[in-house]
Amino acid sequence: GVSDKGSMERLLVFYAFMGTGGVGNFVNRKLVKANINILHYEVRNCLFVRFYKEVGAPELVKLFCEVDRKFFTEAFPEFRFHRGDSWENTEAYGKNHCEFIFEKKTRTQLHRGSMKNEV
Repeated sequence: GVSDKGSMERLLVFYAFMGTGGVGNFVNRKLVKANINILHYEVRNCLFVRFYKEVGAPELVKLFCEVDRKFFTEAFPEFRFHRGDSWENTEAYGKNHCEFIFEKKTRTQLHRGSMKNEV
């Protein structure tokens, strides 16, 4: 029931859902900043890092970081999803937390993105 909501509202609904009904139950999330143009939060004690370390395959958790990169880019095309100054700003790469940053794209950025899809 969120298709009629604006892009930031949908993103915030997703963030809230993940906190109460999703992976947010198994990690610690810290909201850094939220307004009409940005949603920035950190995840600590990543479930995937814990699991793959426990089973002796910590290198596999990096695949989940790549899934996030693909999923969030496709699921929320109105936003530029990134992890700050490096895609490796995650626990999978030895950081103490994972960065999740969604910045609302400008009209120009949205237009450029749609032109890439046409080529």
